[in-house]
Amino acid sequence: MMRFLSPFLLLLLAPAGAGQDVLAVSASGDAWSVDSVSGISIFLAPTGFSNLNGMARNNQGELYSVSYSSLITIDEDTGVGAFAAALSLNDVRGLCFDDQDQLWAIQDGGPLQPDLLFQIDPSTGTTTFIGDTGFVGLQALAFTEGVFYSWDIGFGSGIGAGLVTLDPLTGLASDVDPNVDGTAWDVQTLFEDENGQLWGGRYQLFHVDVSSGQLTLASGLGFDDFRGLEFTGPKVCLFELTTPIPGLAGLPNSVFFQCSTPSAEVHLFVSTATGLTDVGGACPGLQLELAAAKDLGSVTADALGGGFFSGMVPSSLSGRVLYLQALDLTACQLSNRVAYLFP
Repeated sequence: MMRFLSPFLLLLLAPAGAGQDVLAVSASGDAWSVDSVSGISIFLAPTGFSNLNGMARNNQGELYSVSYSSLITIDEDTGVGAFAAALSLNDVRGLCFDDQDQLWAIQDGGPLQPDLLFQIDPSTGTTTFIGDTGFVGLQALAFTEGVFYSWDIGFGSGIGAGLVTLDPLTGLASDVDPNVDGTAWDVQTLFEDENGQLWGGRYQLFHVDVSSGQLTLASGLGFDDFRGLEFTGPKVCLFELTTPIPGLAGLPNSVFFQCSTPSAEVHLFVSTATGLTDVGGACPGLQLELAAAKDLGSVTADALGGGFFSGMVPSSLSGRVLYLQALDLTACQLSNRVAYLFP
């Protein structure tokens, strides 16, 4: 079984936020809910589509992404995708709406060929070519404060010019600061918040300085190769548990939680099977969704209801599924149940 260190550590990286306020999609096609303050990401569901790139939110709050040659919509509450329209484009690398609700896309131009700027009619999938960008490694597209931005990662090395602006009349891109580079590791998608602040991300979230392209780490705990991110506004803060991070047997792993009762005593339980186990004690009648659950110990949540458990996962658990669930003993409240297969 998983052995967790004692005493447990409190969450020091950042306090838990007021709820998940960003929707993310990964390259593999999964949807996640992300807290931009703490960086905690909660798995929502498979979208039903793969090879996702980009995400765009229109003025009605509808979310779009692209899978191969399909424009899809994403339900921000469930994360489930739905086909919207067929596209003539087959390798979209960035997607955004402008302030007039016109949808724009960056299409990969091919090896060592300039990437291309297009407009898309989301109701039909019809595309309109705007022009060559002059860059071969553009990834991401965002519109904020009247300006289009993309992120250049170069060709082959994963290092490029970083932040560039785009001329919507010609498609031509310009480096905002030739002295500041950008990498594929840091940014694969750009998006704006309600205040017009530009953000970027992939495995973490960054604030992006639009005058220089400099990145400042905002939050993040090792995301699932996010290729599309959009602010959706704060959601109701739910007592939720993450999957183990980094999720590998034979290494120390951490499991984070958010939105418990502030300063609550929070317990972590583990099992190798689903079922029911009575909590008993101070919470009569409450049942864990685990069979023969083992209590791994407790931590005290911080003032915002966040914290984490950390410990070594034995190599012998490789190839096995563990089920985890947390208990807020102060409120007699259970978190979501997490199932995780250690590779």
